[in-house]
Amino acid sequence: MVTGSNTSLLTQDIATELRGRYQDILMMPFSFSEFLRFRGIDCQSLMTSKRGLVTGAFDEWLHHGGYPEVCMASDSISRRQLIQNYLETVFYHDVIDRYSVKSRDLLEGIMSTAINGSAELFSVSAYARQLEKTGISSSKRSIATYLRYLIEAFFIVSSEKFSWSARKRTMNPEKVFLADTGFSMLSVSGSDNNGKLLETAVAGEFFRRGKRTFYFKEKNECDFVVVDGSKPSEVWQVCWVINSKNERREIAGLCEAMESLQVTRGGIITFDQGGTVETPLGQIPLIPAVEWFLQSP
Repeated sequence: MVTGSNTSLLTQDIATELRGRYQDILMMPFSFSEFLRFRGIDCQSLMTSKRGLVTGAFDEWLHHGGYPEVCMASDSISRRQLIQNYLETVFYHDVIDRYSVKSRDLLEGIMSTAINGSAELFSVSAYARQLEKTGISSSKRSIATYLRYLIEAFFIVSSEKFSWSARKRTMNPEKVFLADTGFSMLSVSGSDNNGKLLETAVAGEFFRRGKRTFYFKEKNECDFVVVDGSKPSEVWQVCWVINSKNERREIAGLCEAMESLQVTRGGIITFDQGGTVETPLGQIPLIPAVEWFLQSP
């Protein structure tokens, strides 16, 4: 067994050094089911009067992330300090040292954007224009390159806009997610971000399961299009709570994606709402997040 930090061996390095005679295993922070085992909570509690215990554990995991040492920390100050240390490790060791990055300010800015805007679209062109307005000059190539570095370091995961055309996919902004929601503790955003956190966690779970995902955006939007092989197989919306203000929008995006891509499997992942909603395509399931995350891949 060979182990090492990202600065020593990334996936492409393993393939080169070991000449194909290897099997690599991706070690992610705790999934929700792993977090429950870590806390000594039986998953079967979901079907009993102890369901509230599972829901409470999910809320903790969602807001603090799955890094084991962070999960063991006893207070918010310690958790935040650990996450800050991890951030600095990614910044200095996994990216700057490895790639001899010249523009530290640019890298720091992109990482800050990911922390404060997880589950939002990131346009390389728009970001370059934004920098130019503040007097900072940077090429779109450098921004795109640094973004790839952060993906390779497992700091972020990203989704392209779904299109059958590879050229159109690359021309559109990517949706960028933190690989672990714990980094959101460093966010300075003052707005309620529970919905974005949940969407970030779902993106991380798809990544953990080895699923290739895209976002859908035409007349309406849908958060996740899962592609198996070369064809879309399922579509999902993520919404903290479905109410009269957002129900029409969420259903419209989901139905348009299902019709356009000819997909029948999908639904809306919520924090704790279950049941179904009526749509032009029939009944669509609402799945509480704790149930969705505990489903078999």
